[in-house]
Amino acid sequence: MVVSELSLTSERDDGAYVEVDGAGQVTAIALDGLNGAAISRFEDLVRITNDLEVTVDELDFEFRVTDEDTDERVRAAEESLGIVYDGTNIHEGGGVATILDDSGEELAPGEFEVFGVEVDLRDQATLLDSGLEIRLLLTAKQEEEP
Repeated sequence: MVVSELSLTSERDDGAYVEVDGAGQVTAIALDGLNGAAISRFEDLVRITNDLEVTVDELDFEFRVTDEDTDERVRAAEESLGIVYDGTNIHEGGGVATILDDSGEELAPGEFEVFGVEVDLRDQATLLDSGLEIRLLLTAKQEEEP
């Protein structure tokens, strides 16, 4: 069963690097002024709170690049992005990054987890001016009962 009622709020008191709506919900991660020859790491940016009435057993993160231009640019963008969780980059080079799964941990109603983002532009500096739209798809899953 897939569930999707999560609130995303800024973890930082100053709200740095995120954009929020009038209700304080994160609508975008805004990483302006990145160094095109470095790895930029932004830990503890967003708090994910379980607003469901059920426990979540898995949180999946997936970057989706929406671009019709070239597969090479999309692949380069996906490979430059990472999810930082608990001090570690758990997502490198595309695909889905998962937290909580197989760890025995759960996200009960009202509990939260925090994540950040890492951007590696050492070989991809041209992505800064590429105009690509990048979305982060976050999926909460509840383990099915046997």
